[in-house]
Amino acid sequence: MVKKQQVILIVLVFLALLTPILIQSVYATEIEYHIDKEWVKINVREDGCIDLLYNLTLTCDGGEIKWVRVGQPNEHFTIISCTDLNGEPLETEAIRSGDIGVKIHLKEPISEGESTTIILLTTVDKMVWEDKTNPGNVGVMFIPTWWDTEILDLRVAIILPSGVRKEEIKCTPTWDNCFEENGRLVVYWERFNVPPGEKLTFGVSFPKEYVSKYYILSLIHI
Repeated sequence: MVKKQQVILIVLVFLALLTPILIQSVYATEIEYHIDKEWVKINVREDGCIDLLYNLTLTCDGGEIKWVRVGQPNEHFTIISCTDLNGEPLETEAIRSGDIGVKIHLKEPISEGESTTIILLTTVDKMVWEDKTNPGNVGVMFIPTWWDTEILDLRVAIILPSGVRKEEIKCTPTWDNCFEENGRLVVYWERFNVPPGEKLTFGVSFPKEYVSKYYILSLIHI
């Protein structure tokens, strides 16, 4: 009986010694970070698709970051390119269920105090839809990738199809700026210090004759 108690005591002591090690290991794997900038440029194409360009810089505040997931509006996306700030290609994985997006593997992990920049270009279908609140119009609604940390600098620019005029468009929210780039109209918003988890929506509506294809509910119209 004494021997049995001794064995139990030894096991309990071993577990007591092991538990802090396990907890420390878990804490060591926690990652803290913030988004320095999330700049998004959307090129609205006549075929009902968009070219979606992310220019993203994040800083590691604790732990180690080996990969980053950048969200996509839906599962109908194609990865065109993904590079770091130096133009070096980065390995990517398309995730089309659950948290839809692109998983990007960094060239080298970053740790506390280090930053990395990712430039991701995708093409996304099913992005131009009939605007039922403005008869005769179609529109694009977009929510930039949201994070469980603060975004210090968020910018969104939507380039409209060739020929669209300023007086023909409606935006939500009202644009911060509207200008021309290479002969095409661009609507632009910027937000700073976006709180963790906040989902911001940006949208623009314009006459349907400027696109050759758009979607109505689950149907396509050409």
